[in-house]
Amino acid sequence: MMKRILLLIGIVASLAVPSWAATYYADTTAHGASGTTCSLGSPCTLLYLSGTKLTAGDIGFAKDGTYQGANDKIFCLQHSGTAGNLITLKALNDGAARIDGQSMRAPVVFEQCSYWDFEGFNAHDSSTSEVFSFQMYTGDAGIHEGDNSYGSNNNVIKRICGWNAADTNSTILLFWSSKNNNVDGFCGFGTARKIAQNFARADNNVIRNAWMMWNYSTASSSGPHGVFSLSYDSSGDICENCLLTWDEDMGADTTLAYGLGTLNQYDRFNLDGIRANHTSNSTFIGSVFYQLASFAGTFAGAMQGGQQSDGIFYKHIIAFIATASGTESLVNLALDFGGTGSPVGGHTLTNITAVRTGGTNSYIEADWTVTGRVSGTSILGATGQIDGCYSGSSGAKVRYLYDSSLTITTTPMWPFSMNQRAIDAQTLAGRTPKDPQANVESFCGVSPDITSNMTPPIETFESYSVADDLDGKAGGSGLWTSDWTSSSPGVMTIESAPSGGGLAVRSNSAAGGTLYTYRTFAGISTTSTPFSWQMRTSITNPNSSDYGVIFNEAGVSERAKCHFMNGANIECYDYDTAAWVTVAAYSANTTYSMELELDAAGHSDQYRVRANGGSYTAWLGANGTLSVLNTITLVDSASNAHTLWFDSIGSTVTSRIPVLSFNLRQRNN
Repeated sequence: MMKRILLLIGIVASLAVPSWAATYYADTTAHGASGTTCSLGSPCTLLYLSGTKLTAGDIGFAKDGTYQGANDKIFCLQHSGTAGNLITLKALNDGAARIDGQSMRAPVVFEQCSYWDFEGFNAHDSSTSEVFSFQMYTGDAGIHEGDNSYGSNNNVIKRICGWNAADTNSTILLFWSSKNNNVDGFCGFGTARKIAQNFARADNNVIRNAWMMWNYSTASSSGPHGVFSLSYDSSGDICENCLLTWDEDMGADTTLAYGLGTLNQYDRFNLDGIRANHTSNSTFIGSVFYQLASFAGTFAGAMQGGQQSDGIFYKHIIAFIATASGTESLVNLALDFGGTGSPVGGHTLTNITAVRTGGTNSYIEADWTVTGRVSGTSILGATGQIDGCYSGSSGAKVRYLYDSSLTITTTPMWPFSMNQRAIDAQTLAGRTPKDPQANVESFCGVSPDITSNMTPPIETFESYSVADDLDGKAGGSGLWTSDWTSSSPGVMTIESAPSGGGLAVRSNSAAGGTLYTYRTFAGISTTSTPFSWQMRTSITNPNSSDYGVIFNEAGVSERAKCHFMNGANIECYDYDTAAWVTVAAYSANTTYSMELELDAAGHSDQYRVRANGGSYTAWLGANGTLSVLNTITLVDSASNAHTLWFDSIGSTVTSRIPVLSFNLRQRNN
């Protein structure tokens, strides 16, 4: 998996931290230790960091490694941030901090812990019912079940993967009597009765950009199996851009195998006590439910009904089942959603594409309003793929993402942002990995945003305000796949550009400090539009070789880098000769336009650079095999007093500070 630049280039000097926050670290080497410093050089245990050390506004990093042991877990008990000052806990490198419960402990539990920002972890092999649990307070015999005022609420959760809960009434990701949580990036698979679930007034939770695969459970006595129970005794929940699938491991018990995307609800936690008013108002939108012919197992329906609920919405869903027999129906939606009283909300199927290559296609009862639905093998084209996954007037369209109001945007859904994380997690789990995006492409074809829209993403910083912290921001347009992520809060901020008006980003590193900010985008190996970057420095003697930009490829370390160097030269590194190569001379407080080019067919694993439209350098060796670039990192470790500015990433040259652009040619594989 892709490593953060911190570890790749040895950024271990003191980090610039604003006065309103503190930064702390946990490490696998601290297990069993009683240290409470939690500094970069003297890290503490993950349990101490998550349960005691961090307070509102703080940021904690878990350094790379596998966390095993009683003190190597995350357990938060009644410990919250505030709406304006979240407690932040991140894996230092996405997917590289892995919490192994060893089937002896629960890896991640938040119990009545609200206003956290939780990012980048893998967790697996729980001894209990959940791998990731965001739940209400249970210390008083669970009397608060169904009362989400005691829950873990208003948390931001990003890019997490989990597998293998206990073989009981278990879930990989559970929201239990906890509300208003927002998940952006999740993958789950392996042993569990369900992969994810909102339960017992787990209201208004959003999960987007998720891949879930049901594999194994023998706990049918605990209730039906399924991939995702979106709204179980809950309301207002949303699943957007969710890829749900089923591939049964040998020995799994599927006596009660419900389905992929299920909505089921009783009246136990209806606070007004009136079943007929127990309205779900929960939505699956812009999602794909599928089972390929090579996948094993049977289940009741891709879209599966439940009990006594009102207001159920499936919108722009592709349901594709390629198995020849066994699955009862592709869409299995029962009449009893209205409960025993008069329904107070409708149930709708809007723009649904349902394809089954064998067996019953659909079972939809009369209380559903159905519009824009297409179904049957007749909608398959000559290649056996669905006609119209990404465009057309009827059926589901799964090309673009949705905003918080469920209004469709122009931001492409593809490439799928959690694809590599899901593949890497399956590999770590010892499974032959499924490729979620390739799975969908097998029956939908390749999105036009992958085949034709390979223009670089754009970030001009104009959507922000002066003094904003760049960390966590997600402005710009195009194929960005993450927020800006910094080594510490406040290390780079938005300021008025030094010339020409508008806004730019300024490094806040003191002399001798070390910091970085990075952002990932859809991997680029061919494009007709330059990838632009403007930069400017106030000094010509930074006394550092990490003062500019670094480029990465998914799953590997740095591939190319260009920096302001001592001697007033802009230089890029030739990894073949282990030498810096001069691109152009530079002056302080002057702007520069750079272009970096790849030619995978003619110059495999090499790159070249030019400045201000001048001559290109010779072809320089990249660091290892170079196929695509997907990460840009702004790095500053100058040891002399300075200012360093960046602007207009991916856009054309403006009047502010000039452009670093990529002209990437097609790789022939």
